[in-house]
Amino acid sequence: MPDFSPGAVKSWLTKREPDLASGLPDALQRLQADPRVETALLALGLALDETRANAPDGLFELLNRDPGRTAFRAVLEQLGDARMVLLLDWLAAPNSPNKRALLTALLLPDAGDPAPAILATLRDLNRHALILRMFGEERIHALFSVSELLRTQSISEAI
Repeated sequence: MPDFSPGAVKSWLTKREPDLASGLPDALQRLQADPRVETALLALGLALDETRANAPDGLFELLNRDPGRTAFRAVLEQLGDARMVLLLDWLAAPNSPNKRALLTALLLPDAGDPAPAILATLRDLNRHALILRMFGEERIHALFSVSELLRTQSISEAI
């Protein structure tokens, strides 16, 4: 199970998406560092680890249908962006059995229940990451270099 402590989550997110990590509001980080939240997340992590170790298919069975799926979605929606993505990443780890079916069950509609908060968060994070890549310093520098090269070639051809 991933380490949900604020430092570990920030470190994980910084490695995966450094620009997103720097954009997390301080107030949100302080709220997620509440000792009651930390205790509950530790319990969740231990329960998930134990279930995966002792009955990997049991974790899939628990989260693939209600009431487990709905309860787990409610937890995901309250974790905060970074922790939610970290937990989804853990569920999608290469050694996870049924990972595609599990993520599908958690994220996609089933009888009109599309997990809108989770999907909205993932869309927002994806959009934010795309914008950061589009206007990233390296990309702007590359565009500037190409435009300078084209300008220089145009001047040479004109002479």
